[in-house]
Amino acid sequence: MYLSVRSQFIPFNAQFEGRMRCMYLDTHEPPLVTTGVGNLIDPISEALTLPFFWKARPGQPKATSAEIAAEWTRIKSKTTYIHFRPGIWDMLTELALDDAEIDTLVLDRASKNELILKKRTPFAQFDSWPADAQLGILSMSWAMGPGFNFPNFAASCLKRDFAGAAQQCQMDDRSNPGLTPRNKANAILFNNAAKSPVPGQLYYPQIL
Repeated sequence: MYLSVRSQFIPFNAQFEGRMRCMYLDTHEPPLVTTGVGNLIDPISEALTLPFFWKARPGQPKATSAEIAAEWTRIKSKTTYIHFRPGIWDMLTELALDDAEIDTLVLDRASKNELILKKRTPFAQFDSWPADAQLGILSMSWAMGPGFNFPNFAASCLKRDFAGAAQQCQMDDRSNPGLTPRNKANAILFNNAAKSPVPGQLYYPQIL
């Protein structure tokens, strides 16, 4: 991905996902344990690899795998808090990640998604796409995973018809209204890509 995309990827996603240093439950059904900027750590094995620390003991040794597992298991059971204000999770947890680790977690996942996308024929020319189109498809992958199946969208991308991609990129938000603002942003991104005069420059949030 272009540096312009990489440098804006975290703030772009944080506007939709928020940014949490602790574990919390997302609003999927069933709810999944999450952290960072919408980073799933479910199953529990995903959490055990992360350097959580005790909020009450900053600078001290990191939490052990057993301690992380105990917190994960406790948060997994807190389904009654899903629709509370996000701050409730900070009150319910004792462990957290530092900001640098969150940034690494987000960008590592974005890079892995990029590699998977580029192995798919419709997106194989990702490296030469306009920056807005790169961010648009990475945004879709963040919400659905890089293996999502949108045939009409893929066909538009294969032809580098980014205006067409803007019409076909909408994710189903009927049961997940949190996707609505992301859908709007993605459409802007692909429409921008169709008009982008400088491929490596990210124009979003400007509308071309």
